[in-house]
Amino acid sequence: MDLDFQAKIRKIEEASEKIDEMFARVESSLTTFKYRTERSANAELKRAQIRIKDLEEKLQNPNSTNVVDSKASATMAKAKTIAIFDAILFNICNWSVTGDTAPDLELASQATLFPAVYERVMDGKEPAYLLDDIPECALDVIKEGREWALFLRGVSGVSLTNQLVWDEHIKSVSRWWLDKALPMLYGSRDTYWEYDEPFSLQEMLAWRDYPAARPLSFPKIFDGFELVSQHFNQISDESGIALLNKKATLTRLDPAVVNTNLPPLPVTTEKLPEPSTV
Repeated sequence: MDLDFQAKIRKIEEASEKIDEMFARVESSLTTFKYRTERSANAELKRAQIRIKDLEEKLQNPNSTNVVDSKASATMAKAKTIAIFDAILFNICNWSVTGDTAPDLELASQATLFPAVYERVMDGKEPAYLLDDIPECALDVIKEGREWALFLRGVSGVSLTNQLVWDEHIKSVSRWWLDKALPMLYGSRDTYWEYDEPFSLQEMLAWRDYPAARPLSFPKIFDGFELVSQHFNQISDESGIALLNKKATLTRLDPAVVNTNLPPLPVTTEKLPEPSTV
């Protein structure tokens, strides 16, 4: 009887733990939804303020070409920002002195960068996300990103595109970008990054394997890469990406030096500056 009673108690405790876990997931989902809703509402308010100011300027000076110039400048800024991030990610994933690459790390990094940066850049609602030049710390970010590539190769011989391996490492890779790399590149941290969720492996495999479907499945990101393609020559001349690529080739890592120490993930609390309404 005692054994039966203890078994029943264990089952009750297990059921209680599952219920607690379920409530925790629900609470986390509600919190994420709350902040995403607030972010969307704030962004729409700022967008309306910018639109009102543009209309006021048009009424005051209907013959002005400033609006056209502003749109052209914004388009180039978007293209340059995405090109800079793409160059940083390219150099991270071309990490080895022996020519090894990490396309799976590229995919895992894009899973975070697409929603956290690329989509916000293309929305055009948050000017603080636009980069005029390559940040001075870009080579440091590339170096640490390559250490991630070496670490992943040291702890697992299986690609991140395996669902089990993806589930094991995607949160750490994502937090490195959100808690370390992006604050380094921008000089501050957007508190909303705390609530950003990376794209799923299924979404990223669809991005990789079905390019013809990108305009419908990933419209903002597709448009961003199209802008880069359209303005590639001007971006190359102005951005310094070629020089970054040249310098980055000198700091590639030796795959023979196995790294099984996870790079540190400091937590910062600084926030990106508020988008300008001018």
